Amino acid sequence: MNHPVLKKPFWGRILACLFYDGLLILAFWLLGTFLLALLVNPEHHDLDNGITDKLLYWIFLLGLPWLFLTWFWIHGGQTLGMKAWRLRLQDHQGQAVRLGAASIRFAVACIEWLAIGILLLPLFWLIVSVAHDWSMALTAYLTGWIVVVFLTFAWSSQLKHGSLHDHLSKTQLIQY
Repeated sequence: MNHPVLKKPFWGRILACLFYDGLLILAFWLLGTFLLALLVNPEHHDLDNGITDKLLYWIFLLGLPWLFLTWFWIHGGQTLGMKAWRLRLQDHQGQAVRLGAASIRFAVACIEWLAIGILLLPLFWLIVSVAHDWSMALTAYLTGWIVVVFLTFAWSSQLKHGSLHDHLSKTQLIQY
């Protein structure tokens, strides 16, 4: 029997997959928020009724990508973006990922993305205070965020177990 050669994916392929799946998650957020607005208040579409509604909405916003990603990681090891870019998620023994590992991977990845955003926040406020231009500050912030994400992926692709979220969840991303 001829087995395909499994190799560590190039970080550019991972970023392309991330962009693809990010667009799908954005579409789910838009559709989900629209449906939620219809359910909560069909006449006014108002989701800002208090702290409980805000908390539930944030849980909803985190729950949708968690549901999307963990479902695909558990059932076949591939999201739609991963299929397009020929990537697969598996544990270190080559087996399917379980719900616990997928959830750990998702949670750690969220913390990583949040940390990158927080680290770049002073850049945003510096530009706002100097230039007094919100659009320029937002552009610089997003550009800096993209550069840091790019460098993080380039660095983590050199690690033995890939990224921090792969290491902590005991998973690996492979290209086939």
